[in-house]
Amino acid sequence: MNPRETYMGGNLKWYFARLSDMGPIEIAHRFVELYRKRRLAAITSDWDFFRSQGDEVFADLSGLRARLVLAGPYVVDDVLAQARFLGHKSEAIQDGAAAGSIEDWFVDPVSMRSWPGAQLSAFSVNVRSTSASPGASRRFGDVKFVWEPNRLQILQPLACIIAGGGPECEKAQAVALDIVSRWMAANPPYRGVNWVSGIELALRIVSVTLLVAALDMAALTLGQRRMLITFVRAHEHMLDRLPSLHSSANNHRVAEGLGLFLCGVLLPSGERKFRFRSQGRDILQHEALLQITTDGVGAEQSPSYQAFSMELIALGALIGSDTGNAFEQPVLERLLAGARFLSDLQFGDGEVPGIGDDDEGRVILAPHVDEPNYVASVCTSVAALCDLNSETTSARPGYLRERLFGVPLKDVEARLAPGLRVYEKGGYSVLRRDICGHKVHLVFDHGPLGYLSLAAHGHADALSIWLTVDEKPVFVDAGTWLYHSGEIARNTLRSSQSHNTLSIGGLSQSEPSAAFSWKNKAHAWQCGADESLAVADANWAMAGEHDGYKGRLGIVHRREILGRVNGFVIADRLSGDALPQPVEIAFLCHPAIEIVMQEGVIELWRREQGMQKFVLRMRAPEGFTVHVTGAEDPAGLPRYSPRFGETTDTARVLLIGQLGTQPCLTLFEFETKYS
Repeated sequence: MNPRETYMGGNLKWYFARLSDMGPIEIAHRFVELYRKRRLAAITSDWDFFRSQGDEVFADLSGLRARLVLAGPYVVDDVLAQARFLGHKSEAIQDGAAAGSIEDWFVDPVSMRSWPGAQLSAFSVNVRSTSASPGASRRFGDVKFVWEPNRLQILQPLACIIAGGGPECEKAQAVALDIVSRWMAANPPYRGVNWVSGIELALRIVSVTLLVAALDMAALTLGQRRMLITFVRAHEHMLDRLPSLHSSANNHRVAEGLGLFLCGVLLPSGERKFRFRSQGRDILQHEALLQITTDGVGAEQSPSYQAFSMELIALGALIGSDTGNAFEQPVLERLLAGARFLSDLQFGDGEVPGIGDDDEGRVILAPHVDEPNYVASVCTSVAALCDLNSETTSARPGYLRERLFGVPLKDVEARLAPGLRVYEKGGYSVLRRDICGHKVHLVFDHGPLGYLSLAAHGHADALSIWLTVDEKPVFVDAGTWLYHSGEIARNTLRSSQSHNTLSIGGLSQSEPSAAFSWKNKAHAWQCGADESLAVADANWAMAGEHDGYKGRLGIVHRREILGRVNGFVIADRLSGDALPQPVEIAFLCHPAIEIVMQEGVIELWRREQGMQKFVLRMRAPEGFTVHVTGAEDPAGLPRYSPRFGETTDTARVLLIGQLGTQPCLTLFEFETKYS
């Protein structure tokens, strides 16, 4: 990358792609933003510009320190060894070995290529022109992989050890301060890839806040105290100057609000600090009411991103209650509504359907501990914050986050009662029901594509379903894989053809224009089920419509799901012009599911402990043909990603035929389960 490349020149393509989602006010804001970035890029005195020369001191975060002490016993024993996280060795623990290079802060551990560091302004780093297979034209892989260790989240479990004051305290403190010092030496303000995004700054402030709470400031040298103050001041300055507004005001805005709030809490003296504290708190409270609907559904239409935003808000509320900056009751009630919805999505040991995007971002984290049940952990943490542990329905994974929020160890797990719950504002219907002795959990999407004009983290999944049987997934979401570096595959995984819904003539109901934007968007809504459908013994129903094909084909898709004694039936139909149309009805199966065709009947079996177990039987609509395909489309692009950065083989059931105004019926039947 040419160090002389300007921010404007490196990102013009992105701006042109975004213009369709911007109004005049946002376009004006973007020009102001460009001006401010140029001013920040002109700061060339390294950290000296932000060094405190006065008597500025950190607040005493005794409440947070007490929480860290309680969390300490649950930090794994080898956390000090894990301070070598992704190669960032500390002189305090290397026992005479050579120190890790400061260039390690810029290495993508997947592609092993080094991103720009201090030699280039952060606002000239193009994080969008990346590839899953970096080469001459696209030098870098997904920026997420280099950003994650630069969130400094390894400081969080170290803070628990420091706060506990045990035999490892002194060593942990030396390691933590060494990590901060080395990071600052390699990352002068607003230079290199690690200063590009405000959300990354905010997450670093979270980590440093926990460290500051744990440290005995009186025992530090003046230089160590000033180092930490300088770190905070440089971060708060950029967070204040470059807010994510308008079409970008999603979870990034929430994170920046928390970052500003914590900066104001950490350094409380002075009018500016009061402004940061007040402004950050206001952002968090305002966005909580915007980004979580009144019935608890996250506006971004992704359970993972909803949990991430809720964790940001909940941490602000937790520290606010400890420092005399309590959040208002409606905000806590909205968090609790969100936890109840996310609990309704859970199955098994706290898993949730992978709806929409998921990049596995965390706020409170011991980086050496995997968190497969992250959403459940956030739900129990929110319940503890609201002092309503007895009402939570979530599993308890026992992560650092829950210990910090004070989740009781002996709290008895509860589960939602069977039934059909409709989240009208958020756009989901969720069924829990015993059918033929099987625990069936069915989620139906009749809501918006995503949040704001970008709908950045939503998928084209209107009227899609997610199904689990006996606490194990059967029909799943296509997943995320990669963001900008996923290129064409990113859009393939977001398309309606990759989800458990109907597509017309090979078209996606919503069409992506870039990695986080759409050229046209489907609008979905809930409707009443048609009582005239000839489906015997229907005992529950859910229904919805969407207009994703109306602008191009003049057609609206309607889907009804009706319960029967031994299963359920999905009824799809079209209304509008030029009918009938060629359609595909897709069902993406979990990798553990095997598909067996028996005389035109589709049987789904689960591989379990070396054995096959029957799950359910499907019957295709009359006149439709059945195709079972692998995980790749004809172009060889992946169609299933179980987690960020990974793809795996799985199978899809495709029902192919012609459809018009008369409904086609797909039957799903269970066999009676015997003990």
